[in-house]
Amino acid sequence: MRRIMVAAVAVPLILAGSTGTANADTPSTARAVFSHNLLGASSFAQSGTSIRVTGLYSGLKPNRAYFTVVYGNGICDPAQAFPVGPFWTNQNGIATLDTTVTAPAGLVSGTMSMSVRRGDNQTDIDHDGKKGPTDVVAVPGHPSIGLIECNGHPTVG
Repeated sequence: MRRIMVAAVAVPLILAGSTGTANADTPSTARAVFSHNLLGASSFAQSGTSIRVTGLYSGLKPNRAYFTVVYGNGICDPAQAFPVGPFWTNQNGIATLDTTVTAPAGLVSGTMSMSVRRGDNQTDIDHDGKKGPTDVVAVPGHPSIGLIECNGHPTVG
């Protein structure tokens, strides 16, 4: 059984960036479709502090780790990121994700962009001292490092 980890990077910033008027107890959703560097979609549905994250992805590298991420900014900058993963592709570069994680209430309503990012490897691609597929490749202030695809206009409701 694979274990899904949540790596919360600057979670308070994503909350501070929220422009929504939704009450923290009101269910909220964020969904993004990807069609340039991969084919697929990510969906975050939050009620209180519980977030169900689902996804279906294809066109990725086979047998690799990836994360799906919501951001409090519109450019997929990890300075305001909440990544969920890792999830792994099969031998055909296809992956599914269906997990529930805990996060601060109101996090999803503050989503301004969403992405899929690669998991790290033993070379520590982002030089953060963490190695291996359970670490998302992300460098605050450098959105392109580790980014597979960014959707700067997710549907948030």
